[in-house]
This record gives sequence, C-alpha cells and structure tokens, in this order.
Amino acid sequence: MRRAVPSWWFCLATLSVLTTADAPVVAQRVLLSASRDDVPASTSLIDLATGVATPFSTDFTENSMVTSDGAFVLRLVSPDTRWRVRDMARGVEVLLPFDFTPVAPHPRQQAVLGFAPNAVPARLDSGGLALWPVCGAATASTMRVGLDGLRLYVLCNHQIVVVDTASGVPVRTLTVGDPVEVFGFVLGRDDTTLLVLRVRNDVRELARIDADTGATIETTPYAGPPLLGSTPARDAFLGSQCRIVGPNVFCALVVTDVDTLAEVRRFGTFASVNRFWVSPDNQHAYLNSFETSLSRAMRLDFHTGAIIDGPVDLFRGRLSMGVAFPPLAPQLDPPQLTGRSASLAWTLPAPSPDVTGYLLEVGSQPGAADLAAVALGRLPAFAGSGVPPGRYFVRVRAVNANGTSGPSNEVVIDVP
Repeated sequence: MRRAVPSWWFCLATLSVLTTADAPVVAQRVLLSASRDDVPASTSLIDLATGVATPFSTDFTENSMVTSDGAFVLRLVSPDTRWRVRDMARGVEVLLPFDFTPVAPHPRQQAVLGFAPNAVPARLDSGGLALWPVCGAATASTMRVGLDGLRLYVLCNHQIVVVDTASGVPVRTLTVGDPVEVFGFVLGRDDTTLLVLRVRNDVRELARIDADTGATIETTPYAGPPLLGSTPARDAFLGSQCRIVGPNVFCALVVTDVDTLAEVRRFGTFASVNRFWVSPDNQHAYLNSFETSLSRAMRLDFHTGAIIDGPVDLFRGRLSMGVAFPPLAPQLDPPQLTGRSASLAWTLPAPSPDVTGYLLEVGSQPGAADLAAVALGRLPAFAGSGVPPGRYFVRVRAVNANGTSGPSNEVVIDVP
C-alpha cells in the first residue's frame, strides 16, 4: 500500500556542485552539519578539499541522505522524529507526511529504501511510500540493496527475505539462522553470496550463504567486529571495533576481504560511533566520527588510509555528514553501422550511482570533442541517420546532480 507524497517532492532542484570543472571526478557533495551548546546550530554544504562552506540552514541536521543521482536530499533535523525534504530552488522545506526512516538510496532510481513504523520495510519514491510487510510476524532488523537495485535483502529474525524492489513482492526466502542467533549480514562478491554473522553454541561464526538457494557454502569462526556493510566493489566488508588498553580506548574501522575473510586494513578513529562511505570507484573513503566531546569529518585514500581532505573537527559538539557521488564512466559497446545510420549503446558499471542523463562527445581525432557534444536523456542508447562520410571518434560520459563521469572507452565509426 502507498501513502501520498507532495507533488513537488520530486521536482527538487539540484544542489550546487562543489567541484571545479578541472577537478578530478570525486565526490565533493558533502552535507555537513554542526551543533554546539555555545554557538548556533548550522548546516552547510562544504568542500572538504578547500574548506569552503555554503550555508544550507540554521539548524542541526542530525542525519541526512541523498538519492543516488544527487537530485534529492532528505534530512533529519534535531529534535524532530520525522525526516524533511527540501526544495533547493525555492528554499521550501517540509516534513514528510508520514513516518519513515531511510536506510539506503536505490542505486539506479530516484527512490529511497528504509523502514516505516514497526520496522516494516518500505520504498519512498515519486508515488509516495510503499509498505512491504515481507517479514510477517517476524521483526525486520537489517536491509541491504543489491548492486543493480533490483533486489532488496531483508533480515527477518532467522531468515533473509529477498524482495523485488519494483513491486515489493518477495522473490525467495533464505533460512540462514535457525536454530542459531543471527546478528547481521553483508552482501558478498557480485551479490552471489551473503556473509551472515551468527552464534552457534556460543561460538561466533561467519557463514557464507548462496544468495539464490540459501545453502551454506562454508562457516568460519569469527572474532572480528560487527558488520557495517560491503564496499561498492563487493571485494570487502567493513566493521567497527574498539579495544581497551589500560585507561585508553582505541577504535578502528576494519576492512575484511570477502573471499579470504582476512583483515586487509584498518582506519584508526577516536570514536566508537562512525559513519563511513566508500566511493563507487573504491578509491576514496569518507569518515564521520563522533563522541560526546569531539566530532570529525574527512576524506581518505581507501587503500592507504592517507588523509586527502580535512579533517574538519568540532569540539564540544557534533558534526553530521552525508555524501553523494557522480556516476562512473560508462562502457561503450561496438557501434552498429548501416549505410549512413549509426547506433550506439552503453552500460554503467555495476557500482555506479544513478544518472540524470548522458553526454555524447564526437571528435575528428582521438580524445577530441570538436564535432559535437550532445546532452542526452537517461536512456543508454543513441541513434543517428544521415551521418556525413568520415571517421568519427566517439565517447560517452554519464551525468547526475553530483557531477560528470570520466569518458567511456572510445569507439571509432567510419562512415563510407
């Protein structure tokens, strides 16, 4: 069932892009909010590379989420219990007319998946709020979205229900726990497996489960941290862990290989509470840590841990950060040529965020766009007729409200 949403909700203008035209294609759309007892609360759009902040509001955004294409922003304003949606062009902001807690943006559609009251899985899009009571009498506790967005995986006590994200209809149910306790799961390599954290006979273990059949492939004793989520490349998963050494507490985000279950690297943090994003190209990590006396936001090299931007620190207060990303470069298929008519098709890499359109570039030599640069819609295809004879070098870029991707592979079209 659905609940209506205001008609203007999906007519939001895009946020200002915070990268320059010559900058690398990395996420700089960061919504950063600060709250402290001795200064007024505020929320800003900030470029971590330069520290330049654009005022957003004069209140504290406790949590935020941006749709995959970057077009829409949801935020939870303290001390509200409902999320708000803001029209950036008109400066109008309203509360959602229903209770909803977003968990993850749909990777390829202008939609957000999350929980309605009583932990009922739900989808928010331009049609309103669709409730999916797929757990029945069981309690939904964790949800993960597949890379292509076609499937939603919901943990319902001892079972994982696989849901079609277009219709909300359960596709299959995987029994992953009974009679053991299940404490969470992440998606494994290419979403073909699930890694389930559970306890059997007081022993913590990770079970590798076939995502189609539910069959247990292997189990391994596990002493690592709770599971926070998988990387976009699905080659590793993240967990948060703290250790007490004498009077000190040392915390870290731990990266574990999904195949070997060996620790790959760890990022030291000062806090036990962390929010973490990995860029779709698996190159950068955005970290938001907070405790009672200090909050921090920064961008890191995901492979070395080196700080690239920041850190931005706030003492005696709280910083809250939200991040969105440009698309990845498309993969252009070989062109189809019939006489003087040419057609092109391309695909986005699986981890890529959603797009609002594409940019077709045509040049007279490799790497050039001196003949044409055509803005296209969301359809990943183009056809042209009456093409003059000649040799053309063609590339495609993907575009969303966060920025423009790098160029696709280049194809050559020879028109006789």
